[in-house]
Amino acid sequence: MEPLPVTPGEGQMEEGYKNSPTIFGEQLAKDLESWEPPPGEGQLLQYVDDLLIATQTQKTCMDWTVSLLNFLGLQGYRVSQKKAQMVSQTVIYLGYEVSAGQRTLVQDRKEAICQTPKPQTVKELRTFLGMTGWCRLWIYNYGLLVKPLYALITEGSRGFQWTKDATRAFDQLKKALMSAPALGLPNVSIPFFLFSHEKQGIALGILAQNLGPYRRAVAYLSKQLDTAAKGWPGCLRAVAAVAINIQEARKFTLGQKMTVLVSHTMSAVLEAKGGHWLSPQRFLNYQAILV
Repeated sequence: MEPLPVTPGEGQMEEGYKNSPTIFGEQLAKDLESWEPPPGEGQLLQYVDDLLIATQTQKTCMDWTVSLLNFLGLQGYRVSQKKAQMVSQTVIYLGYEVSAGQRTLVQDRKEAICQTPKPQTVKELRTFLGMTGWCRLWIYNYGLLVKPLYALITEGSRGFQWTKDATRAFDQLKKALMSAPALGLPNVSIPFFLFSHEKQGIALGILAQNLGPYRRAVAYLSKQLDTAAKGWPGCLRAVAAVAINIQEARKFTLGQKMTVLVSHTMSAVLEAKGGHWLSPQRFLNYQAILV
C-alpha cells in the first residue's frame, strides 16, 4: 500500500477560498478517470487530495506508483516526497494505521488525547469530547462512557463542577482509548453480523465479520435515542435501537445483507405494541428498515 498526498501546481487554485479542497478533489477525481493503471490487480482510492494505492504484490505497487506519479506530473500536480509512504505493508492514511485487513488508531493520536488534562470549562470539555468522538468506532459502549460528561455540559450553565461519575467516566474513557483494538476492514464478499441492544436510552451495537473461527469487530456503534423513543417501553426502545444500528451499519456494509442478533423478536414486538406508541410514519419507517 502507498498513500500519496497531492497538491495543485502553481496558479491552479486560489488560496484561502473556503471551497478549495472540495473543488480540488473534484478536479483531481475527474483527471484520474483518464489514468490507465499498469497490468496487475490493485485499487486506487482518493479522498480529496490523499491517494492510496493498494496492490497484491510489491512489484505491482511500484509499477502503479511510477505510472501514477508520471501521470500526475504531466497533469500539473505535485506530490510531497516528505509525506509520501512508499511501498509498505502498513501505512498511515486519513489518521488511521492501515494494514492487511485491519485499521487501528495511530498511537500518537491516542497518547495526545490521553495526555489532555481534566477540562475546567464547558468549552474545554466539548473539545475533549470532540477528539474522543472521532475515535468512537474503536470504543465499546462509547455512548455510555461519555454520558456523565455530557451531563456535565448540560449542567454547566449552573456552574461547571466535576462529579464523581464524570471523573470516573473521564478516566475510563482514556483507558478505553489506549486499549482500543484493531478493527477489521469491511469485506463485502463475506457476511456481516450486527449485535444490537439498548441501554439507558442509547442504541449500542457491534458490527462484526468472521475471521477464521472467531468474529472480529468492524465497528462499535453507539447513538442516543431521540426524546420520544426514550419514553417507550424497553422492548420498543430495543426496536428503535436496532433501527438506528442498522442505518449506521449500512455505512460500512455498502448495502450488503447482514444478520442482526437481538434479544427480542423485533417484528413481533413492533406489530404488537408499535401501534400504541409510534406514529404511523415512524411505524412504517421501522417496518421498512427491519424487512
